[in-house]
Formats: sequence, C-alpha cells, structure tokens
Amino acid sequence: MKIQLKFIIITILSAAVMLGLSTFFHALILHDFQGFLLTFTQLVIGLSIVYLSIATLLIVCISWYWNYYSLLTAILFSSAVGIFLYILATLLGHTLNDSHTTSQLLIDVVWQMIEQGAGGFIVYSLLSIGYKNIE
Repeated sequence: MKIQLKFIIITILSAAVMLGLSTFFHALILHDFQGFLLTFTQLVIGLSIVYLSIATLLIVCISWYWNYYSLLTAILFSSAVGIFLYILATLLGHTLNDSHTTSQLLIDVVWQMIEQGAGGFIVYSLLSIGYKNIE
C-alpha cells in the first residue's frame, strides 16, 4: 500500500483523539497517573507510540475494506480492537498489578472501547471526506 500524506494525517489525528481521551479519562476521572513509575513525559511518549500503532492498524483495516464498511461498522470494529487490546494488556499484567475491582475493570474496558471507537470514527469520517473529494 502506497503511503499517502492523507493516511499519515488521518493516523496522527486519530491517535491524537485516542490519546486525548485516554489522558482525560486517566488524569481527570480516575486520577491514576500518580501510580505510574514513569514521568508524565515518558508516559505520554510511550502512549503516543501505542496510539499511533493502534491508529495505523485502524486505518489499514478500515481503508483496506473500505467498500464493505459503513460508519457504524468501522466504529464497532474499532471498539472490538479496543476490547482485544484491553484483554491483551490485562493478560500481560498491566492492569492486574494493582488491586482493581470487577467494576473498575468493566469501566476501564468500556472506556477502551469508547477510545478506539472514536479513533475508528475519525478514520472513517476523514477517509470519507477524502474519497468524496477524489471522486
């Protein structure tokens, strides 16, 4: 797949939205940034890499199957990616190092779905604008 400027821009915007939602949720709602051993700058750099990777996955999958996806399908697919990544992170011990209750884990996985769903919304919406301008 030839990398085009629009794909890079969409990837960055999608990652920025997901990173912003994550920062909002963890810093302002959960107040759990204090528990990390990393500095805030290190955390943001690490999360930026993670969210750029997620955004790249979303744009590749959504643009690859562009003709088969609707906006709702793209959001649902992105939310499913969020569930998968949350389960993966949980299995690797990221969230099990602390004593989280079942309700906290449930809230966290729902928020993960919202983050990735928003990323899929951004990808699909900006791709549709781009494709309409091309036609």
